Amino acid sequence: MTTSFPMSAGDGLYSYSKNSHLQKEIIDGAKEMVRDAIIQKLDIKTILSSSNTLHITELGCSVGPNTFSSMQHIVEALKDKYLYQDQVTKSTSNIPEFQIFFNDHVTNDFNILFRSLPIDRSYYAFGAPKSFHDKKSPAWNKGLIHYVGASNIEVVNAYVAQFEKDMEMFFKARAEEIVPGGMMVFISPFSCYIRLMGFFGSSLMDLVNEGKLDESLVDSFNLPMYFPSPEDMTKVAKKNGCFSIEMMELRFTKSKLVEEVDAKTLMINLRTSLEGLLINHFGSKIAEEACVRTILKSEEISAWMKREVLEGSKEMVRDAIIGKFDIKTMLSSSNTLCIAEFGCSVGPNTLIAMQHVVEALKDKYLSQVITNSTSNNLEIQVFFNDHVTNDFNTLFQSLPIDRSYYAFGVPGSFHHRLFPSRSIHFAHSSCSIHWLSKIPKELLDEKSSSWNKGLIHYIGASNIEVVNAYVAQFEKDMEMFFNARAEEIVHGGMMVLITPFSSYVRLMKFFGSSLTDLVNEGKLDESTVDSFNLPIYFPSVEDMTKVVEKNDCFSIEKIELTYPKSKLVDEADAKTLMINLRAVLEGLLINHFGSEIAKEACERTILKSEEISIWMKANYEKSCQLFVALKRK
Repeated sequence: MTTSFPMSAGDGLYSYSKNSHLQKEIIDGAKEMVRDAIIQKLDIKTILSSSNTLHITELGCSVGPNTFSSMQHIVEALKDKYLYQDQVTKSTSNIPEFQIFFNDHVTNDFNILFRSLPIDRSYYAFGAPKSFHDKKSPAWNKGLIHYVGASNIEVVNAYVAQFEKDMEMFFKARAEEIVPGGMMVFISPFSCYIRLMGFFGSSLMDLVNEGKLDESLVDSFNLPMYFPSPEDMTKVAKKNGCFSIEMMELRFTKSKLVEEVDAKTLMINLRTSLEGLLINHFGSKIAEEACVRTILKSEEISAWMKREVLEGSKEMVRDAIIGKFDIKTMLSSSNTLCIAEFGCSVGPNTLIAMQHVVEALKDKYLSQVITNSTSNNLEIQVFFNDHVTNDFNTLFQSLPIDRSYYAFGVPGSFHHRLFPSRSIHFAHSSCSIHWLSKIPKELLDEKSSSWNKGLIHYIGASNIEVVNAYVAQFEKDMEMFFNARAEEIVHGGMMVLITPFSSYVRLMKFFGSSLTDLVNEGKLDESTVDSFNLPIYFPSVEDMTKVVEKNDCFSIEKIELTYPKSKLVDEADAKTLMINLRAVLEGLLINHFGSEIAKEACERTILKSEEISIWMKANYEKSCQLFVALKRK
């Protein structure tokens, strides 16, 4: 008997059609790969030798809108391939016709799907309601709702075995349906947001502990999802023997990145995927309460996800240490390594980052210094630096009890000297160097060509002189920063810098609009707003390369924009995000406008959540971070 697991139907608040942002990220991230596969591998001339119609099947379409976006990408690539291969460049009269069969279970909401079909589509659309394979129950998995996190290997094996059975049926069916030379493209998450589903499991266990739900019902519930690895897919494709593997790779899709994760929106998105399963097993009342409780855990989930952002650069930092750091030379005269963390704030992220660094340094020490001995005499000192106004009390009280390093606080600006000459072996800074030491002076002069009237930042400014003033200040700051580090870091020592690039700074303009509203209401002088500018500049690869090469004391071992594995969504919860931005900006606002105006501006901005949400949908920009690994010459 076939079992279906539909997404939440309709077009309501928690429907899949309104909350499929994570899936969109996956589709957008694979767009160019799908196009490349079609352009390079599909012999469209042979496929059309007996007909001018191309048939496309979308398996597991759900209700859109992602399925339409995906199909539009494919149709465009097929048209381009046809024009290229048939050398039709001046006429579109011979363009083939396209039929697309949208397939999903009979329980799928095809009404929403068909009503959402793009009016200007260049294909004929059909619905194909039927399972693309059969499904059986997964193994018993006491206390958990999925194989991720299960310590029992038999649970994992049961999921793998079911996946292989399903794929055997799937490939046999497709082998009969697809013409020789035809193509099939799979896109699937791999170790993606599935781990977050454990929070739904914890909500169910909360209900068990409160006596509202029988434990056996939770123990017998398992999510029917398996995320295959390249090895899994290779195995099942080769076993079928009817398809050649033209391309297969893990790909880290570009994902909208903010420094404070919007867990609430993400869990609402996951609710659309899981609610049907929960209702089928537990009933609507328990399902609703479990979903509501999980969404209320946003703060706990946010903390977990912030650690995920750090994980995005963890391996790059580790690779830089293992591949580039000569720890044997560093320890030639002492068994103590000194690490500097610039811009530490109050934790916990700085503590997590330092733990990553310490672990990598220890592994490097064991591999490079200790070969035939298990003795370990390495000692590590970590110097946590930030401005004198930083809350070092909170930082020190948060230090891990089981840390394997000696911790020190270093108050002062990192644009100046902080350590004795040749005393630091490894330096690290994450999400700090984009803060300028001061507002560019040109922006403070009303008669200057760089006067930034009506705006509070360079992003959005049409006056190029404003941007130039920010760039010039960044270069001055970095000149001081690198001059200081060149004195402090030993020869052969390393420095890793990680900073946002084109992050959520564009949203800061809404604080500016709130200030302007106060001006229009006569509560604030316009000149006070015109003279306020945020001291933040997000450097590009070119910006960083220029300042490093000008200093000439460091070699660039690695510099690149990276898109960390992230569980973020591309439609953020504007209210939560603006509350986060308030935490970043409120101190600056108070210093310039006073506490009363700052408070009112912040509250007004948060009340614009609906307007901001609409703007974010229309102006979505994928974000990333800049990773730089340097070695002292």
